[in-house]
Amino acid sequence: MTDVAVDEFMSNVDPTAREFLNDYGSERRGRAAAVTLAHFGEHYFHFCPGDRGGATNSSQFVNDLAITDAEFAFLLDVANASKHRDLTKTPRGRVLSIQSLTQIEVTTLGWGEASWGEGRWGVSIR
Repeated sequence: MTDVAVDEFMSNVDPTAREFLNDYGSERRGRAAAVTLAHFGEHYFHFCPGDRGGATNSSQFVNDLAITDAEFAFLLDVANASKHRDLTKTPRGRVLSIQSLTQIEVTTLGWGEASWGEGRWGVSIR
């Protein structure tokens, strides 16, 4: 990664994600973290021109990344729903994780509902 990309990540992405992790269950902080992380995909396209995987623009790069990584796809869908409220267009080559901002809600994880090491026991998540 270039110095500009590292600086962007360290000054914006990392602190926003940490704020959410320190206030797990905060919808506002969770959505802010999702937006910041999703936007970093577009920034990465511009900051790292040698590592674009054949994409010719940042939108294609981000969509291609979402096709290959389900967790990034979920972040991208949460970020887009936070901006548009309802998602009406399905990106090329993938299925939306959510279709509306109303699908983001407070809940808790039950036994076996998360991958090992993900989530927090007994804490609400969004």
